Amino acid sequence: CYSSAPDINVEIPTNLKSANRLCLKSKQYALFMRLASEETFEIDGHACIRLSDKIDTLFAKGTAFDFLQDNEGNNYTSPSQNPEGFNKTIRAKEILLECKSSLDRDLFDPEETFIGHVMIWSDSFLLRFSRQKENSMWLLVVRICPPPGITTSKEHTFCLAFGPSTLNHDRVIAFYMREIKEKLMKGQPRYYGKEGVNAIVNTSFGLTLYVADGSAPKSLVAILVELHLNWLH
Repeated sequence: CYSSAPDINVEIPTNLKSANRLCLKSKQYALFMRLASEETFEIDGHACIRLSDKIDTLFAKGTAFDFLQDNEGNNYTSPSQNPEGFNKTIRAKEILLECKSSLDRDLFDPEETFIGHVMIWSDSFLLRFSRQKENSMWLLVVRICPPPGITTSKEHTFCLAFGPSTLNHDRVIAFYMREIKEKLMKGQPRYYGKEGVNAIVNTSFGLTLYVADGSAPKSLVAILVELHLNWLH
């Protein structure tokens, strides 16, 4: 049978070594290593993912966000833009200024950067009603820049970390506070797969607030003070 299809010279993996190189493990060539995904890791007995990794995945999927500012400098907290939901609050304007002042100006132009917001809270749930203290799990949840009217959207709300409620959660919470302060707010380039964009864009995200599920331990308050943060409520 004759085929007029062009020879596109595609290499098909035929053994484990070539599969690792082409698809699985090579940081330079492997297809799966180049796809946006979240790496899991452990902090003091808690299973965790990085917030920046989750944002990478959402951007690659082309998720719609309610940004405070887009990459053309349009300010969606301004009254002239008729802001809705969180964007019309005083805190939204504060985050916009905080992110702009935190950006690495050598790498990012504040007026050419998508600026968004995240909210983090912690909660607990029971695996079963017997022996509740031993069978309670603790979650750290994030909500990432949802459009107005869908603030509980599963496309914008995710679990970042979980572990037994009996564990100390200080270092887990501190990890994410530092990630926001030292990485997200300073700016990150990301691929945005949204229709009409399909490009690497500059991004910065600030924290609306962190809502604790109980009295915050003194050690955590000390960490927030050290980072000059006022996000605890």
